[in-house]
Amino acid sequence: MFYQCWDSYKDFLNTCPHHGFETWTLVSHFYEGLIPKDRQMVELMYNETFRDKNSDEPMEYLVLLFENA
Repeated sequence: MFYQCWDSYKDFLNTCPHHGFETWTLVSHFYEGLIPKDRQMVELMYNETFRDKNSDEPMEYLVLLFENA
């Protein structure tokens, strides 16, 4: 389910590439949309507090996490 969420989210972003949202907003919406168990998994895999990073680093991490799985 976790990876399907990412695929759906990525498809949404690709259909609307000129959405105008900043990266931190996109990361926040994706993260907040996860169930608590999946949020905890992201935190554990990230090895830090995911949301306390600069705006680009969490998105880069999500891309690495999901694209290389």
